[in-house]
Amino acid sequence: MKTNDYFKHKELDDNIIRCEINKYLFQKVSFTAKIEEISYEELKLEDITIYAVIIKDSINRLNHSKNGTGVLRLRQWSILLFNIIDDKDYKDIFGTNKNKNDIRIMDFDNYSEFEYINKISDYNELDNPNMNSKINKLLHNYMYNIAYKKYRYLFFNSYVYTVIDIHTNANSLFASTYKFNSECNFVPVTNFPLIKQIRPINQTSYLVNDVRNELIVIKQSYTDMISLVKSYNGELEPNQYTLGNYESIVNDIDHGENNIIIKGMARTGKTVIAMRLLNRYKNAKLLIMNMHFFADLKRTFAIEHQPFPNNRIYAHGKAGFTISSVNSDIIIVDEAQRLSDYEADTILDFKKTNVFLGDDLQKINIKFDRGIETIKSKIKQMNRDYTEYYFTYSIGLPSNVLNTIRYLIDNNIQHTNQYLNKYEIKIYDDKDIFINAYQNDDCFKKHLATIYMGYYDYDYTIGDFKRLKKGEWDKFNYFLSSEIKNGYLITTYELISRELDNVYIYLPNTVSCDIDGLHYYNRDYDEFLKNQIYVLMTRAKCAIHLYCEKKNVRDYFESRLKKVGKFPGTPSNLSSEELQEAAKIRYSLENKGIDRLIHFTSKENLDFIWKYGILSKKELNRRQIKHDINDTLRLDQKPDYISLSVQSPNCYLLNAYKQKYPNKKYVAILLDPSLLYRITNKDKTKLANRIYCNHNAAGASTKKSYDDIDIMFEDCVIIRKFNTTWSFNRNEYMDINEPTDKQAEILFGERIDPSYIIDIEEID
Repeated sequence: MKTNDYFKHKELDDNIIRCEINKYLFQKVSFTAKIEEISYEELKLEDITIYAVIIKDSINRLNHSKNGTGVLRLRQWSILLFNIIDDKDYKDIFGTNKNKNDIRIMDFDNYSEFEYINKISDYNELDNPNMNSKINKLLHNYMYNIAYKKYRYLFFNSYVYTVIDIHTNANSLFASTYKFNSECNFVPVTNFPLIKQIRPINQTSYLVNDVRNELIVIKQSYTDMISLVKSYNGELEPNQYTLGNYESIVNDIDHGENNIIIKGMARTGKTVIAMRLLNRYKNAKLLIMNMHFFADLKRTFAIEHQPFPNNRIYAHGKAGFTISSVNSDIIIVDEAQRLSDYEADTILDFKKTNVFLGDDLQKINIKFDRGIETIKSKIKQMNRDYTEYYFTYSIGLPSNVLNTIRYLIDNNIQHTNQYLNKYEIKIYDDKDIFINAYQNDDCFKKHLATIYMGYYDYDYTIGDFKRLKKGEWDKFNYFLSSEIKNGYLITTYELISRELDNVYIYLPNTVSCDIDGLHYYNRDYDEFLKNQIYVLMTRAKCAIHLYCEKKNVRDYFESRLKKVGKFPGTPSNLSSEELQEAAKIRYSLENKGIDRLIHFTSKENLDFIWKYGILSKKELNRRQIKHDINDTLRLDQKPDYISLSVQSPNCYLLNAYKQKYPNKKYVAILLDPSLLYRITNKDKTKLANRIYCNHNAAGASTKKSYDDIDIMFEDCVIIRKFNTTWSFNRNEYMDINEPTDKQAEILFGERIDPSYIIDIEEID
């Protein structure tokens, strides 16, 4: 018999769900709440429904002055997964203690199949519906297994409890509980309350009131970590940029290069490279400079049932750690900008192969962070060779936004032709308006943040917002906690390596400005000040809101921001049908998270591209513009169109050209995708022609469409060439913005103005 035939979803009244959850919280967790305060989220698991409830620790648990422990629980979330079964249904299917069905589990991998052995009458006088331990184990394990498969991220940094709750009309509670504990075992719970507290739980913990968004936070945190585990296991397919960099670095190591420096901003794939190198070279060791990151990584290995390589991955600052413990043939250091002088000298003295990955723009600790450039200087002083890489291809923010932020902060960076597109940067001259904007912002992923340079900054707050002391934010991850968002300023140290939609930045009186740019009150720390502001600004995917207490600082940012352009909207003289088409294209791009189109070409062509824009082969010939040609045949029969890839270059075609023309230098031109719904034909009456292709446009069996971009993202793309058939299938590891076939392309029928160029990157 199939478990899901009996353990099915049944529609329940919202009030019944809240009442059952509230009853359980009071009797099993000792948490007191009103019915209307109960917040839950429905999660569909095959044929059943579970109701997710989340409990989090409050800041009071850290507050010694209020008799707090000073330490929060190991996990950030306590997630309770309820399945509520009507008592009549339970009795009809499984019986009761007085007249219960005994079972034999047939499928111990998934607990999805069982059979009745016999019916035991008069077992005892109790008529409770949930006392049969075999049936409870069956139902809990079945629910756990399908939850683990579909919602693996729930188990990241969480205590997960499964609750089988038998709904009766009485106030009696009939429920059993299992938990996924800190050792990643799934075991029955016998001791209550679930969450141990020194004080009543209502004083130290709270129910999350927006469970859906909290689950999104958990999922995104887990997604970042699982990519690293899969990189270590060789299961993550790299994108074109990561692959090219990885192969070059491997070549350096194999040819005896002793020092390799890899620089790049956040989310440029540095740590993915580090984990892949660790997988390839079994004699390598990895040093992680962030204890929280190390703990998250170790936890993710456990969730994936993968043994953690304790003798190969080390955490800086962990008890018993010494820099000599990472001595190995190949030493990899992630976030190497955080190494102190002594630590960098010690590693270099080992005289082994060293791979330093980091970003000097994220060098924010005044006392310890010495930076990648310092390491490079030390190597030069030792008269040793090194190779250097700089990653610019970020999967977080478009390069034009990153470059604009750098331009705003650093007075030494000259203005270039940068555009913000739909990204927003807003500067406030009124403190109250700034605070009101934050409080009335209904975006979930937001924080009010400020710099932290030292204890001197603790005196600076804004409005009624408080600051956390260093010992408090060191011990717990407050990212996107509603309690913190509503009452506390957080700093660069809490936000580094995090991602928000909107960030509100408060710069206190300690920040000043003159003709040389931004300064801290102690000017020896100016570099760290700029790095802190940079890190805070680059956390936001959508908008930066900035308030500076000093007027000259506000004037500085406003004057530089005025030089940064924005694209105009879709041309208003289009017909209503074309405007609808433009809106449809924009929705598709934003829904899929497509933030760049790419055109690769010979580096020689850049001079005329900056002058005239990107032109089709036919238009180049018509204007008699001298240009370098790659595709002399144009088998797609479309010489009046420009070829564009989505998110990353067509690596197959690119590699073919590199083999054919080994002496050429190629560049990838990153373009704002809004060109698809903003550029029109020459008389401005229609949008430019677009041809979406699910494979190379020259392919005989390539599916093409003038209006449906979704053909590039179908679950399966089948290509026939000569007597061979290829099938490309989407898989769980593919990003939503990644075409199913890497050779998919868009043919674009008009000139692309240089203002749509986000960035230009050389391709090795």
